[in-house]
Amino acid sequence: GTQSLGGRVPEVQNDAVFEVASVCVNVGLWYMKRAAKIASSNNYTESDAKDVHTCMRKAAGIFDYVLTKVSPHLEGSRLEDWHDCTVPVLTAYKLECTAEAQEVTVARAIQLKHKPDLISALANETSKLFSDADTALRECDVEHVTKWRRYLQIKDQVLAAYARSFQGEYLLTLDKCGESIRTLREAQNCIKKHRISVSNTSTLLVIL
Repeated sequence: GTQSLGGRVPEVQNDAVFEVASVCVNVGLWYMKRAAKIASSNNYTESDAKDVHTCMRKAAGIFDYVLTKVSPHLEGSRLEDWHDCTVPVLTAYKLECTAEAQEVTVARAIQLKHKPDLISALANETSKLFSDADTALRECDVEHVTKWRRYLQIKDQVLAAYARSFQGEYLLTLDKCGESIRTLREAQNCIKKHRISVSNTSTLLVIL
């Protein structure tokens, strides 16, 4: 089977476990692409948001299954030329899918005007998921994951900015103006980092 990293040269093994892993990873990637297609619609609705959330949760569950149940029994999972079934890549996919499903929850909370401290907590947790996914890829070959890591770093900073913005709003309701201003400045710094990252990336790998 082919893989999402390291080119398009097929990997062949006479191993039933390898087949299970390959099929599961491809189904997980399909759910990610399906979510991306729905999210790119010009007429994005609440129903679409639910579909995106469902797709990303299913994808996360599939990658977790391969990571915990299949990959330990797969000899190819320890080979450098089979990237998709290594622990770092499966972990990154699982965390990214979980984070992007949670982004839908954050957007919904903002739309429904939930309490700013709740939105801040959700955004902060989502930011950490993106950060953890990026950290998981540190062990991988830079040549294969540079753009992916840049994307995860940008998402981390954007969600961190949301978290600090709503935390600043919450502090303002408590008449803590000084702390609120400081927190909002931190949000601004996150956006500045985001702009720098984008300007330094010629092509962004968007795996939504």
